[in-house]
Amino acid sequence: MIPTELFHYTSASTALEKILLNQQIKVGLIKCVNDPRESKDWTLLPKFTGVPKGSLFAQQLSINQEFTKIKQAEWKVICFAISNSRYKRHPKSNIDEGFLYGACKSRMWASYGENHKGVCLKFNGRSFDKQIRMHLKGIDKSRKVYCGKVKYADYGDTEDSVSIDYVELLKIGVTNGLRRHLRKYRKQFFLSKSTDWKTESEFRWLVNSENENKEAEFLPIKGIIEEVIIGADFSTANRSILFELCKILDIPFREMIWTNGFPFVSDYTR
Repeated sequence: MIPTELFHYTSASTALEKILLNQQIKVGLIKCVNDPRESKDWTLLPKFTGVPKGSLFAQQLSINQEFTKIKQAEWKVICFAISNSRYKRHPKSNIDEGFLYGACKSRMWASYGENHKGVCLKFNGRSFDKQIRMHLKGIDKSRKVYCGKVKYADYGDTEDSVSIDYVELLKIGVTNGLRRHLRKYRKQFFLSKSTDWKTESEFRWLVNSENENKEAEFLPIKGIIEEVIIGADFSTANRSILFELCKILDIPFREMIWTNGFPFVSDYTR
């Protein structure tokens, strides 16, 4: 199910000079994410039922080089945080607050929001899903767009995803076979992370294309940003600039407030 609200943490300069000013957001290569589990190489082992004759080591080396190339060049990702499933606004409050809310994640502000000096952009999830599918498939109809919530486990079931029948692979063609394997096990490769990342409550869109494009792409997002939320230590010099830009774009402008160690999102008053 697509979340109603998505939260994208970023630096002040990226939000102001790139995302908001240009009304577009980057869909980046999977190799550029900051989790080594995803960005570093994986090794596919031959299944005992499908070990070919000849030099196994040479075949393994060639197959895994091709696997890494496909994984890093043909898969792109854009990441968001979502509210914890247990989050509910207090019935007597009209303020979004508390550590379970998607814009109140301290670790996200520290890691991605320029250590509380940056910005959190709130998107409409359903509008974003419609836009990314329409725009990216419009460029290349062979593209496949997937989405899903990241699952967190330190010892996941990866046996099937990291083993493959080499004999069958050589029959159907290494490149096509590896592409099928990545699509089949995309959840294990792209929607699984260790529990160390659990507080991110991440939701992702994955874009897969056989037409190799090693550059990041930019998705138009006009009309699907619902709020701009500045961090607790956002620069005073940039406040008025961002405030005026949000007025022009007709996007609500809010800010993070911390009181007695508790976070909430308040309407911004100049």
